[in-house]
Amino acid sequence: MRHLLYRLLLGATATLCLTIPAAKAQFSLSGQLRTRTELRDGQGTLSPANAVPTLFTSQRTRLNFGYTGHRFKLFTAVQDVRVWGQDASTINRITPDANDGLMLHEAWGELALTDTSSGTGELSLKIGRQELVYDDARLLGNLDWLQQARRHDLALLRYNFHNWQAHLGLAFNQNREGKTGTVYQGVPVGYPAGTNGQNTLYKSMQFLYLGRKLSAGSASLLLLKDDFNRYLTNEDKSRTYTRGVWSRVTTGGYLSALLAGKLSLTGSAYYQAGKDRDGTPLSAWLLSAYTLYPVSRTFSLGPGIDYTSGGGGTECRRPAASTRCTWTISLLHLGLHGLFLRS
Repeated sequence: MRHLLYRLLLGATATLCLTIPAAKAQFSLSGQLRTRTELRDGQGTLSPANAVPTLFTSQRTRLNFGYTGHRFKLFTAVQDVRVWGQDASTINRITPDANDGLMLHEAWGELALTDTSSGTGELSLKIGRQELVYDDARLLGNLDWLQQARRHDLALLRYNFHNWQAHLGLAFNQNREGKTGTVYQGVPVGYPAGTNGQNTLYKSMQFLYLGRKLSAGSASLLLLKDDFNRYLTNEDKSRTYTRGVWSRVTTGGYLSALLAGKLSLTGSAYYQAGKDRDGTPLSAWLLSAYTLYPVSRTFSLGPGIDYTSGGGGTECRRPAASTRCTWTISLLHLGLHGLFLRS
C-alpha cells in the first residue's frame, strides 16, 4: 500500500510539472508544399529575338516551427526550393552552392517589453530574419509568389496602442565576419536579391511606419531609406567596392476605406529621392488609386490607375524621373509593365 501511494504521489507530481508549463507555452508545427509548373516567355525581362520559351516545374517545401511563451515568441521557417531534375536521382551533394535551394527563410524572436495589462500599449522587439509586409505591399512585401519569397535580417521595434501602431525597422548587412572595415558587396551568392534586375541588396535600411485602423479601413504613413555600398567601375567592367553609400529615400501614404455599400477605395502616393544603387540621382513620384465592388463571394471588379513620373527611354536621364522599385511585389501591382521600370 505504501509503494502504491508513493507511485500515485510521484505520478501526480510529474503530471503537475508537465501541465503548468504547458499552460503558459505553446508549440506549433506547420508545413507547406507548393509545386508549380511554368511556361515562361519574357518573364522578368524582355526576351532576345528568336528566343525559345522555357518550361519547368519548381517546388517549395517549407517547415515552420513556432514557440510562444510568457511575453516572448520564437519562430523558424526552413525551406527548400528546387527545380524538378536539378539533382541527379542517385547521387548526393551534386547541386552547386549557387543553386542550392535549402535555406533558413525565417528565424526570429520577439520579446514583449511592456505588460499588456498596464494599459500603456504593447511595446515589443522582434529581432532576426523575418518577412516584412505593410499595407498593399507597395513598398515592403514578402514576394510570396516567388518560390523563394523575400526576407530581411533586421531589428523591428513595434508599438501598438488601441487602433494605432508604430514600427521602427533597422538593418545592417555584411558579407561575413570581419576584423576591419564595413564595405559590403551587395550581390550575395545564391538567389538574386530581387526581381526586375534588382540584384543588389542594401547595405543598411531604416524605415518608420505609422498606421491607424479606421472604422471601415486603414490609413498609414511610411518613410523608408535604403543605403547601397558605393563602388568604382574598372576597365574590365568589374566593380571595386569602396567606403560610403548611396542612399535612396521613399516616403508616402496609404488609404483604404469602405465607401457606400460594399464599394471600397484604395489609394496611395509616394515620392522618391536620393540616389539609386548605381549612384543615379532620383526625383520621382507615384500615384495609385482603384475601387473594387464584390460581384460575388470570390470575384470583385472595379477601375484603377497607377501613374508614375518619367517618360520614354529618351527622357530617362539624370536626374532619374521614374520611380525605382523598392522591396515590394512589382508583378502584383504592375504586371508586365514592371519590365519597363528600373529597380
